[in-house]
Amino acid sequence: LHLLLILPAADQGLDAEYVTQWSYGVDETFTFINSNAKGGSSQGKYFDDFVKKAKPQVLNFIGQQYNEYRMSGGQKGLSIGNYWGDEPFILGPTYMGAIVIYLFLLGIMFVKDPIKWAILIVSVMLVMLSWGKNYPGYTGAVSDSGLFYFIIQFFFAILTVAMPVMLIWGFYHLVHQDYKKAGIGAGITLALYFLLKVIPHENFGDFFVNLFPGYNKFRSVTFTLTVLLLTLPLMGALFLKEVWEDRERLLKLRKVFLITSGAFLLFMLVFTFSPKMFVTMLSAQQTAFFDNFESKEPGAMAMADDARSALEDFRVNLFKADAMRSLGFVIVTMVVMLLFFLGQINRIIVTSAVGLLALVDLWGIDRRYFHNEI
Repeated sequence: LHLLLILPAADQGLDAEYVTQWSYGVDETFTFINSNAKGGSSQGKYFDDFVKKAKPQVLNFIGQQYNEYRMSGGQKGLSIGNYWGDEPFILGPTYMGAIVIYLFLLGIMFVKDPIKWAILIVSVMLVMLSWGKNYPGYTGAVSDSGLFYFIIQFFFAILTVAMPVMLIWGFYHLVHQDYKKAGIGAGITLALYFLLKVIPHENFGDFFVNLFPGYNKFRSVTFTLTVLLLTLPLMGALFLKEVWEDRERLLKLRKVFLITSGAFLLFMLVFTFSPKMFVTMLSAQQTAFFDNFESKEPGAMAMADDARSALEDFRVNLFKADAMRSLGFVIVTMVVMLLFFLGQINRIIVTSAVGLLALVDLWGIDRRYFHNEI
């Protein structure tokens, strides 16, 4: 604590506005299981497909508004492109892999080693840090100097991470039929939610930029996701270690497997077929443009509505296509795991099959952005 207080603050590094310029969107986090949740790369070719399929009058309207956007330096008109997330532009999404996420969940439910809770806490913190300026919290509500400030903000940083961790902790005990602890987890989660809503505190990301030495030397907060690429597979590996070393114990927890897999499958189905429940299909600039569009030209308002609908419908279909792909990989992996829990296949087959499926899943997405050309 003393070291943190005496070390130089943000004035000797990059300012918070610069560091958080490339902040992952909250709903953009769903790229972890669907690489096209926000259109993939800014340089992708999906928008070319939209141009081929859209009505000429819609393309004419969008073209006019895009030209106005360019001529005005982004002050007017409509920004349009392949990617519609919260970052200025990206070369590709952060795709963790639907199978890796599924194994991470199974790891939470089945791994005996308490280190799994440390991995969960670190993973949650890394995701929240990647949100940067997009984290839904208060900013600059408390004095920004002194020991009291640090103690208060450090306390709220702990509570911010604790809320989703307690929610998952409660779900863990619910699945394991420990209803008392499940109720405690739910109660603490609600209490933390209302506490963080009512009492003003600084943005979670700003707290790290302002007070943690070295953090403001990084040019982007999304660097935390590279560490997440280690923690998520690590949890999955710990689960597969249990498959190898403690098969008999796992077979006795068949009901836990069925509930956990059923809940994840239900989520994947809703995620696939009702994408607007999870992800916006327009960027913030596009939403503001369509919401505030006004014109006295005949038919212009109707044309704006048609353009918005056409754009959203195209992106919904793009989202669903990749979501179906992830859903397919998850279902096949669930079948393999089910056969294991029913005692029909051994540990060699299950680990080999799951490893191969995860490799094919990740390889297919990676090939979209990495190829043999130099």
